[in-house]
Amino acid sequence: MCLLRSSPPCSPPFGWPCCIDAEGEGEPGNANRAATTCAAAAAPDITHFAGFDWAGDHHDLVVVDGRGAIVLQLRFDDTADGWGALAERLAACGATPAHTAVAIETSAGSAVQRLLDLGLAVYPVNPMAARRYRERKAPAGAKDDQLDAWSMADALRLDGLRADGLGWRRLVPDDPIVQELRLLCRDEVELIAQRTALVNQLRAALREYYPAALEAFDDWTRPHGWHLVIRFPTPHALAAAGRRQWERFLKQHGLNRPQTRENRLACFARAAGFCSSNAAITAAKSRLAVALTTMLLALQGQLDEYRRRIGELFDRHPDHDLFGSLPGAGGKLAPRLLAELGADRTRFEDPQALQCFAGTAPVSFTSGQIHRVKLRRACNKHLRARRCTCGRTSAARPVPGHKPITSVTATAASPTPARCAAWASGGSRSSGRCGSAAPATTRPATWPTNNASEAPRRWQPAATERNEAGVRGQRPRFATPSRTEFLYAKIHTTKNNAVAT
Repeated sequence: MCLLRSSPPCSPPFGWPCCIDAEGEGEPGNANRAATTCAAAAAPDITHFAGFDWAGDHHDLVVVDGRGAIVLQLRFDDTADGWGALAERLAACGATPAHTAVAIETSAGSAVQRLLDLGLAVYPVNPMAARRYRERKAPAGAKDDQLDAWSMADALRLDGLRADGLGWRRLVPDDPIVQELRLLCRDEVELIAQRTALVNQLRAALREYYPAALEAFDDWTRPHGWHLVIRFPTPHALAAAGRRQWERFLKQHGLNRPQTRENRLACFARAAGFCSSNAAITAAKSRLAVALTTMLLALQGQLDEYRRRIGELFDRHPDHDLFGSLPGAGGKLAPRLLAELGADRTRFEDPQALQCFAGTAPVSFTSGQIHRVKLRRACNKHLRARRCTCGRTSAARPVPGHKPITSVTATAASPTPARCAAWASGGSRSSGRCGSAAPATTRPATWPTNNASEAPRRWQPAATERNEAGVRGQRPRFATPSRTEFLYAKIHTTKNNAVAT
């Protein structure tokens, strides 16, 4: 069912405030007219701009033309009939898919996929930026779904498409292998988190009545301990089985190593001596432990299937040798890095852009005499987690061409290398995961300028000291991001060599 609302041209819907021009007049359409011309020059094929506010069961859409006049307001259900009505209404108002751009507060999901299927140009917007755009239209704090859609549509018209190249970045879908690999890797991480939760519940249950099982096995993420609970659900059942069955169990599951075999047999022998004396607790908790181990075995089987499918997709991708050769990236990390970075080499202009996307570049805040540096929150959280894991794994492996930091004292004799020139000259660009990058931030006065060892570094707790201006502030301390730069250089070098060949 579609709910259509009509409004006069060039007027904000539902009594929203008008844009105020330089002379203070409230005539809509006068404000930011130069920016509209610039947007039209940047993308001459785009004639209509839409804002899409998505929800679970329905969606809101507002379409404006190049002058900012509202040509369509639509709320439709998230059904086949609703999406069909959307395509019909867009065609009726002249907003053909080839000449329409749409802004939405996400870069993934079923709504984004259906917009791409319609042939629309999709521009993701960071939710924090979308909130600021709404506050620009309604500074009093009003909020509704149509207001959100209209503010994003008008922001896309004014700021999204620019002739100077500082507009928003259009969503370009990855190839099908990368898309499936990304979803599988993220779902695998979620399943591993569920397995960890089940293991913690199992350990808590065993602690109540079965301490011998916890003593016999240290790693409960492996199925050996699960099979023990299923075969011998109570300490008395384990003690009554006898040494011959214990040895057979250890041999069946590959646990017959001389280093641990006798210790486990000793734990089994004294299982009934130290356990719960309450029969009710033993009966209840043993049933819970068997249920948890059964779920863990089923979940582990699905994780094995996920790992097999991820390996197949990774081997089929042309870049599997490239990501597989990265330091510290083994059979699990390499597919996850490929899934998050994708195969598009033009996505990152320089190593700094990759650092901002991965969340390893800090965000600086400067206001008067206040200088602060904080962790970047607007980034790809999945890539940052994989990058940190890869960094810990490869900590003992030297990166080619990298010299470790040995001193934090700045010296004028050692110039900043080319790979860190962007940091030494312009600081860090604060960019979100969606939309355009913000202007480069100013580097605090406490940052080093000439020493090669003082390249930008990953966030660590800062120490308070006085800077050059005599102001008490925070001294940023980071760990070197040269491995991110090495990753960027390697993927681009490999691509260039392939093209040259």
